[in-house]
Amino acid sequence: MIVAVVVVLLLAGAATAILLLTRNGDSTRASGPLKTPIRFQQVTAETPGPCSGGGTPDADGRTCYRLTADGGMTVTRVKEITVQPPDGAHGQTSWALRLNLETADAQAFAGLSARAAAVGPQQPGNKIAIVVGGEVVSAPTVAQTITGGSLEISGGFDQKAVKRLFRRLTGRSG
Repeated sequence: MIVAVVVVLLLAGAATAILLLTRNGDSTRASGPLKTPIRFQQVTAETPGPCSGGGTPDADGRTCYRLTADGGMTVTRVKEITVQPPDGAHGQTSWALRLNLETADAQAFAGLSARAAAVGPQQPGNKIAIVVGGEVVSAPTVAQTITGGSLEISGGFDQKAVKRLFRRLTGRSG
């Protein structure tokens, strides 16, 4: 009888530990509607900040981006958003957010990335600004069309910065 009680207590403790570990792991993963939408827009000009008379600043105000008047897209819902730690084995040296877009957004992003890639190596037209809350969080160069709806927001983020962006986008702690 005592052995059975001990086994039940051990199993209950293991189940609780697994649930707690899973809950902590889920704090850096979300899906569904975003609290703060993400705007993707092609860059037309890039100048030193601060912005005056138009333009969209980066988070620290050092760069001002002029963006296309049309042709951009806004993402308000994702299949999944995940905080990604650095992975030196795969060339990822900083923290990032991985997004898996809904089908319609994936198609729109493929079109936007195709337009940016078609500019060729001429910067800044081959860049897409990732705008959150009126600030450019990253403006990567696009060398080819990005299909499939899976993309990564990176830009030298440390763990604290990428988790802050995750919280801002999802409204969840991370």
